[in-house]
Amino acid sequence: MYQTDGFAGFFKGNGINILRMIPYTGIQISAYESYKRVFSSDEAELSSPLRLTSGALAGMTAAVLTYPLDIIRTRMTLYSIADTSSVVSGTGLGSGGALVAPTRYNSVYDCGQKIMYESGDYAGRSVTELKRNGQKGSPAMLFRGLTPSMLGVMPYVALNFALYEVLKVSAGTLSGADPHAEMGVGTRLTCAALAGALSQTVTYPLDVIKRRMQVMEMSSSRYHYTGVLDAFKTIKRSESWRGLYRGLLANYIKVVPSITASYFTYEYCKRLLLV
Repeated sequence: MYQTDGFAGFFKGNGINILRMIPYTGIQISAYESYKRVFSSDEAELSSPLRLTSGALAGMTAAVLTYPLDIIRTRMTLYSIADTSSVVSGTGLGSGGALVAPTRYNSVYDCGQKIMYESGDYAGRSVTELKRNGQKGSPAMLFRGLTPSMLGVMPYVALNFALYEVLKVSAGTLSGADPHAEMGVGTRLTCAALAGALSQTVTYPLDVIKRRMQVMEMSSSRYHYTGVLDAFKTIKRSESWRGLYRGLLANYIKVVPSITASYFTYEYCKRLLLV
């Protein structure tokens, strides 16, 4: 990536990523707090199963409302590794077998438009030409991969929130202090990092399946699955269990500090606003 795109290549698609994360994180956290209040008026008495349920519902709510931005982000990020010579030759693969995008996305809107016209007889035809002929794109294409996304995000967010709160209480108990009392910054950051890493490990295979299903309609894609179960079986058969965890280390490097910073900022802002 550095050789082909320079340092800026590592931030390709980051604009749409930020655009997605603002509503996604806001909806997820506020929904979690709302669902907790629905299940119990006393947060301290909320059981672990109810915390898991609250987290799962919050993850589902945020995922559904922001999913089109997620698939657009995936496509625009993939374009950053495009090898134009491979696209011209029709191989669709760059050096090292990397997947490339055959279509240039000029903006978030342009990417969304092109995704909607990728199915059926529309595939490979100009969006401008299709619009001129009165053809309408399918908004459903912006939700391709939603099922594995939901299957992954519900347990991920549920485990994330539940583990974080359980680890906080456990840390307070082990220290001999009130488990619900204010804890130090280091302890809070450690709990957030562990919660993020553990929840990501459990749900990562579904994230791999989601990403691959998001790019299936690209003409250069080498991934073709009929559904979540078929994707799981195909990856396991052709790539073994390792294929379901491809990129996990890089994900740890991203997710752990991201989750840690998110929880720390969230709790700091909550205390600040409630004063």
